Amino acid sequence: MPNKIKSFCLLAFILFLSACGQKSLIFEKQTYNLVGVDFVLDLAKTPEQYRQGLSNREGLEQNQGMLFIYPEKQNLSFWMKEMNFAIDLVWLLDGKIMAYIENMPKLAKNTALKDLPLYTSPMPVNQVLELPSGTIQRLKLQVGQELFSK
Repeated sequence: MPNKIKSFCLLAFILFLSACGQKSLIFEKQTYNLVGVDFVLDLAKTPEQYRQGLSNREGLEQNQGMLFIYPEKQNLSFWMKEMNFAIDLVWLLDGKIMAYIENMPKLAKNTALKDLPLYTSPMPVNQVLELPSGTIQRLKLQVGQELFSK
């Protein structure tokens, strides 16, 4: 086998092995009706999915988001680590809006972990919804409102 072909095969094999070593998280997608508007939400249900969240994504379409589902209510903290876009964050208890934060800004790429602000729920919740920035205002969401029943 000529050296160029051997080199190409070796390089292809190394790239294949390195790709196999990277864990790519797959999120279940489900359509939820939020106050009369259908949204396709990625569901985060495992510690690995909680950690990954929306980090490193380029953005969200207008009616997309991520729903973090926890097995029990608790005070939760979120940060904007490796986020490339601003979001709205909604704290939920069984689908009812308990509090929210509008227009959480993306941070500079070189922001040190110690400098990332933490956003903590003001009370125990069991769901957190991340939506494109401006969605809370667009949908006129209110604290106390039943957002969905799933």
